[in-house]
Amino acid sequence: VILENGGTFDTGSSGKLRIAGTLTINGGGTLLSKTLLSNEGGAGVLELNGGIISCSGEFQFEGLSFVNNGTAITDTLFSPQSTDTVATFAAGSLVCTGTGYQGFWQPSGCYLNVAPGSTAVFTMPVAANNVYSTYFAGTTPRFRYDGNAITQDEFDELFLVDDGGDSNAVFKLAPTTATTPVFGMSSATSAVSGGSITATFTGVLVNAGDPAASVTLVYGLADGGSDSISGWAHSVALGTAASDVPFSTTVTGLDALSLYHYAFVADTGAEVVWSSAKTVATLSTDPADIIWFGSQSTDSRVAANWFPERLPSDGDHVHVLSNFSRRPLDWYPAQDGDTLGAWTQDDSTDHYVVFHTTAADGLVITGDVSITSGAWTHAEETDKAPTTMLNVSVAGDMTIGAAAFVTAGRPNGDNFAPPWTPVGYPRGFGPGYQRDAGSSFAGDGGHTNAYSGVSYGCILNPLSYGSGGYGDGTRYAGGGIVKLTVGGTLTVNGTLCSRGSGYPLANDFIGGAGSGGSVNVVCGSLAGNGWIDANGGTRCLFGSGSGGRVSVRLTNANATFADFTGVIEAVGGSVSSRPDAVNGDIAPAAAGTVALHTADGVATVLVHNELRVGNGVARTNPVEWFDPVSEGNEPSGTHLPSMQNGDAAVALRASNWAVSGNGALRLTADCRIASLTLAATNGTQRIFTDGHTLRTSAFTAGTTALHGVQTAALLPGVIIGSGSIVVNDATTVILVR
Repeated sequence: VILENGGTFDTGSSGKLRIAGTLTINGGGTLLSKTLLSNEGGAGVLELNGGIISCSGEFQFEGLSFVNNGTAITDTLFSPQSTDTVATFAAGSLVCTGTGYQGFWQPSGCYLNVAPGSTAVFTMPVAANNVYSTYFAGTTPRFRYDGNAITQDEFDELFLVDDGGDSNAVFKLAPTTATTPVFGMSSATSAVSGGSITATFTGVLVNAGDPAASVTLVYGLADGGSDSISGWAHSVALGTAASDVPFSTTVTGLDALSLYHYAFVADTGAEVVWSSAKTVATLSTDPADIIWFGSQSTDSRVAANWFPERLPSDGDHVHVLSNFSRRPLDWYPAQDGDTLGAWTQDDSTDHYVVFHTTAADGLVITGDVSITSGAWTHAEETDKAPTTMLNVSVAGDMTIGAAAFVTAGRPNGDNFAPPWTPVGYPRGFGPGYQRDAGSSFAGDGGHTNAYSGVSYGCILNPLSYGSGGYGDGTRYAGGGIVKLTVGGTLTVNGTLCSRGSGYPLANDFIGGAGSGGSVNVVCGSLAGNGWIDANGGTRCLFGSGSGGRVSVRLTNANATFADFTGVIEAVGGSVSSRPDAVNGDIAPAAAGTVALHTADGVATVLVHNELRVGNGVARTNPVEWFDPVSEGNEPSGTHLPSMQNGDAAVALRASNWAVSGNGALRLTADCRIASLTLAATNGTQRIFTDGHTLRTSAFTAGTTALHGVQTAALLPGVIIGSGSIVVNDATTVILVR
């Protein structure tokens, strides 16, 4: 078939054209086809002498050869799945516009072959810096050169890549004329010599050009581009090069633990050619420094993912640095245990560390930890049992920067910004799971009508997952477990949390949210102005999730919680901006518990609740707190004691309880505590006795100290139910013999 100048052949919007022989398009000839197939009777040949092929659908090939100049435009280049096929491009222009399959669907061993000396130009729907990883990398690459897979370095030397705009990369073979210098391989290695950081740079010109080019090395902490040598921080003249003769130079005085960019420049006097820019990582004068690189995967157990190329060992200082790290880090405990020397994580907003640690197998760091940005989290549980947790012990100080997160949640895809998906009990699992309601944990989840939520886990030493909610999506998980033990000062200027999740009511998703998880901290002292919480999941159509549990235990004798000016809370799940709480549709979820322990062993348990429009964000214009009692709904309360796997009764006897905001306690059994304080006497705080007796040595409502037996008749609107609060006043006994 031959289409002459200006000729057009159109198969129509659903037509197909099969090529068994040769299709030649000359000049301005145009072929329009919904689907073009070259798999009928063997290999087809396209000869585009300036012509155009435009496929709005699939362009399938089987043994296709693309010769001469012209343009083929298709949504998707498609190789039949039934056979391994090769399309060889020696000339012309291929433009793929479909983002699915990155423009090329490839089964098994099929690939596009770029012949040596090819003048073909490829425009593909990926960013320029992703061309090699998308098309040339792996054991079965989509593109090959001369039938062979090539390395990243070989690709950088063989191909020229430009940004075609709109995330379309344009690439082709580099020219190899006799007068033009052509770079071959280049490399660099770093070392420590005499206490100084050095790097040796090596390259070669496979064609030195005519006349022979002089070569210059350029390098710096930033890529200076390829417009001018003056754009780079440093340059070193290496003299006149010879073809296929390597040149090399060593520079000293480099910064440790840094990523240097470098390139070579060849100048014949008439023409200037740049090699592709590359990077070299520099070592540290301290052999204990090791940097997460992630060059092959996210697995900490792969030596090639670290720089220098070895596994971390006892006493090492791990660095997760923004200019080094290519991938998130999955930290797996070593078989013989982990004891690092220190941990530093710098300004790297899109890098996070996933700890595959458990209660019995955690990470021990004998020095300091600094997380300026990024995140720590723990692995998502797959067997629906609370085994995996973020469990790290730090002997020194630990700092969580303002932009950093230590959390029991994982980022949603490439979106690093919270809210994240929790990693506790998944949707539909956990002791507190309730269909058609928010999940419980420390107390009741949000609900309508009657409710039978189960509370569980220790109040004073929480190590339980939040329960998953009910929903029609993949979220609704409960919060996981964050366990930190810090010998020195823990400074939290960022976020330390374990939150439940759910979809906001504004999206009208059917479901109940997951409950908050556990944050368990032991530290010498606490400082900072950040946020520590185990808040329940966002309000859903069936109700928000109960708050989880927070415990912070100070071990230094003089340490006080006054040094921390941020927020510590475990409120019930946030509500939407819609005023359903006022309309009486759903009872708000109960608050969780916040246990604050001082070094003398005294524990104060805070129960505080308030309306939220989101975790960590107070409502700007608070609406009236929904009163479930007056609306006929079963009200929500924070349970005392836990119904399942709770604290020993003797431990609770020494605890002081303070209820504030819209907090409420629900007694689940007769129990005893040291003291009870309600922040106000206006009925904002409530005690649902449910027929049980709470004994305490002190009971204060607002500024009033109460004595004796307190019942609903004596404190209407505050005590609700048939039980009582018995105040056993402290007395002095004098024994006279």
